[in-house]
Amino acid sequence: MLRLQPEDNGFDCEAEFVADPPFRVRWFQWNRASYEWALQKAGFKDFVWHRSEVVPEDVVRYGDAYWHDFYDNCLMIGLVCQKR
Repeated sequence: MLRLQPEDNGFDCEAEFVADPPFRVRWFQWNRASYEWALQKAGFKDFVWHRSEVVPEDVVRYGDAYWHDFYDNCLMIGLVCQKR
């Protein structure tokens, strides 16, 4: 992640992907409060946020240090919602 700058209701983001050739992507990331407001407006009562995880076998195989950048810069998150 090259930039995660706070803005109204979220963050202005930029990342560079390691590829051949490398490329940059820029996007706006809404904050959790904005998502939760929208979920409530849509009628969802229950929602839970989940961090990305690495299966234990891969942690053992590569070690904790290997996954440090993944956890610090992970662009994925899980959100489970239920409507009653």
